[in-house]
Amino acid sequence: MSAEPRAVPRPKSVLALSLALAAWVALAVWWIVTRRVGQPLNIDEAGYLSMALNDYVAWRRAGLGEWWNAVTWPGVQAPLAPAGASLLFIALGPDLDLAFAVVIASAVGVLVLTGALAWRLRDALGLWLAVLLVATTPDFLAYSRQFLFAMPGALATTAALYALVRSNRLRSLPWTLAFGLAVGMMPTARTMTLAFVPGLALAALVQVLLGPSRSRRLLHGLAGAAVAVAVWAAWLIPSREFVLGYLTSFGYGAQSVAYANTGLTALGALVVALANALYLPHLLLFVAGWAAAAWFAVRRRGAREGRLRRVVESPLFPCAVLVLWGLGALATSRNAGAGFVLPLVPPAAVVAGWGFSALVAAARGWARGVVLAVVVAVPVLVLLEVGVTAPGLATPRYVSVSGLGPLIVTEGRDLDPAYYLASRPRVANEPASADGWAEVDRVLGESVLDNGTSRPDVAFGFRGYFVNVNTLQVEVLEDRGAAIPMVQIDPVTTEGFADYLDWLRSGAAASSCHLATSAGEANEFPPFVDTTQLERAAVDAGFEPEAEIVAPDGRTIRLWERQGC
Repeated sequence: MSAEPRAVPRPKSVLALSLALAAWVALAVWWIVTRRVGQPLNIDEAGYLSMALNDYVAWRRAGLGEWWNAVTWPGVQAPLAPAGASLLFIALGPDLDLAFAVVIASAVGVLVLTGALAWRLRDALGLWLAVLLVATTPDFLAYSRQFLFAMPGALATTAALYALVRSNRLRSLPWTLAFGLAVGMMPTARTMTLAFVPGLALAALVQVLLGPSRSRRLLHGLAGAAVAVAVWAAWLIPSREFVLGYLTSFGYGAQSVAYANTGLTALGALVVALANALYLPHLLLFVAGWAAAAWFAVRRRGAREGRLRRVVESPLFPCAVLVLWGLGALATSRNAGAGFVLPLVPPAAVVAGWGFSALVAAARGWARGVVLAVVVAVPVLVLLEVGVTAPGLATPRYVSVSGLGPLIVTEGRDLDPAYYLASRPRVANEPASADGWAEVDRVLGESVLDNGTSRPDVAFGFRGYFVNVNTLQVEVLEDRGAAIPMVQIDPVTTEGFADYLDWLRSGAAASSCHLATSAGEANEFPPFVDTTQLERAAVDAGFEPEAEIVAPDGRTIRLWERQGC
């Protein structure tokens, strides 16, 4: 695991990589235009887009200062991606489809930085393989099609890693300050990346302590840390109580159970999470590449102490430390999450790419061609399977492993682009239903804004995929140019008639003048609400049925109004 030069990427290689990147972007844009534009948003996308619209409205209302106040307003959700989308709205108009450009740009940034990291090893083949592994990873493809925080979080993390490598073990003050800036941006892109910050700090500290001029480099590190804290101060410090409560609840508390791979050990749950994110072919490739990298690092010539020093001084060392630390951090939480693995894919690919390149260089005759063909063929087939959803390749195939359950081999994720993570039996959506879902939100919006009550506050007594508190908020923001108070029931902590009544009378929904309920499990996030008991509680809390709306999946949404509002 050394940075000794073998092959320096040439201008032709840069041109070829640029053309490949342009083709990847064209594929991503094609997918979004043909399969996402005009289709329903998922619950998280709608929430983040409501933040972007709120930022945009703040700009229109009072300019830059009000926009900044809206972006940095204390809250749970990281503000970076919505802020970026709001800038597109300001420049080009509040078209929600423009927000996908933020995700595609983040994905491009991740691919470029992955190539730049591999470039530091002066290994042309390793560079190609690293970029190929990242660009074809199923999670990377999936999260380049959704307006979620996974890709911006991966970009900030990869940028921090690249700046650390470029700092030459914190010798360069400008690059060390850039490292601090990127670390500061990580939680503003996605709060869960805070779990990866200690891994980056550990890699930097070990490299600083090994070698001369330690005092000067430690001072550089402190300066970088000061920059990180200064960036955090703008949003994370005012939001610390919200973020801490969210992370402890969803990461390690009661809410984590709803997102857990139950019945598995911590290690088993981690393996399943990796297999779901990478699919089994990619997971095996990464494992093989890391095994090759470790083998060739151990076999380097020279005394053991010299080999250890070269390993630690290598640009691959921070990559390896970040991945290992990150996997350890993920294993401590029961929450399997969505896209949690993604920030670790670029550094893992850099290590695996170097390992495969070393393996190809060591192989002889036909073996070299076989190794290279396998390493290239698997990612290309996965790109066709997930990126294009080629017939046959996209057929769901699983391998059952004792103690782990079924692991994904192939799966096109084409049931619904916005909901591939949802449990399949409950998804009931067709592209032709898009107008119907939009109509439901429009009617709900008109109903709560009709001035029939003193306040338009809404409580959602269900958690639908396509109609929920966030999709309605987007409708209200587009129609009214201002958000209204909304709350959504939490079945994890609110269960049964007594809890429902408390929620409506003295809990989060106590001030709500409207209540929306809907019985059924289709297109509903588990655990499910007992709608019969909730509606009994609604009557006791002074609500009366006001209207009913039939959704495209056949479920009936009942809107209630509180007496006296």
